[in-house]
Amino acid sequence: MPPNTSSTNNPKSVYLPDAPKGLDVEDFIAAALQASGHFVEKNIEDQDVLELDIVATSYLSAQPSQKLYEVKSGGWGFKDIFRTVGQMQYLGIREGMFVTSAVGDQSTEFYNEKCRDLDISIHVLDGFEAPPNLTGVSVGGEAHSMWRWSFWLERILVRRLTLICKTDPKLICPRIVRDYYRLINNEIFFVPQTSGAVGRLYDAYKDHPSLTLDAAAEIEGNYPDPTGEAGRDTVKAALNDGEHLLLQICM
Repeated sequence: MPPNTSSTNNPKSVYLPDAPKGLDVEDFIAAALQASGHFVEKNIEDQDVLELDIVATSYLSAQPSQKLYEVKSGGWGFKDIFRTVGQMQYLGIREGMFVTSAVGDQSTEFYNEKCRDLDISIHVLDGFEAPPNLTGVSVGGEAHSMWRWSFWLERILVRRLTLICKTDPKLICPRIVRDYYRLINNEIFFVPQTSGAVGRLYDAYKDHPSLTLDAAAEIEGNYPDPTGEAGRDTVKAALNDGEHLLLQICM
């Protein structure tokens, strides 16, 4: 695992910032929630309706409980809090937390007092030296760092996938992978019943049960391949030598 530091003598080194901003702050928060034992879903979009930063689900009790987290690294005010409350009501999520690295116009106590009846609390981060305790469960630095890297890598791969789709629109498999990711990350979240969500996921799998191999066949210029033999050498190169970014994304 690369060191969690912004200083390096190797220009090709990859590092996470010591003072994260923007989406890196969301990863910082999501990693703390995941490391504390929650199931984390992030950057969930319902096109033209809303975009959610983080939803964390706890399965420690008989009935799973969800909490919505809105992350702000810049200026904010009551309009941002009320928008989050509106999202909670729309989704039927009973609790929320507004997490920020910037102090608002008023004190945190003032905001928490005003929001007490709205079932949302305000948490101002005390720097980024240690994982924040957002759930009452202490989080180890190593686990937090691992999940930060995981969320960062996922975000970069999705960004690269979008670029591949735009750069070569004639390719078929990258668009299938993109749509599959959107189904898993976005659409399934809004399916009201677990059985319906599982059904949609399995239907998508049945449409492309060998997606990585299909993408490899397309890289070789042999897609579609009814024999199922094309692409195997390319998959081996991806598995053994870390080649072919698209296949890494598929896997």
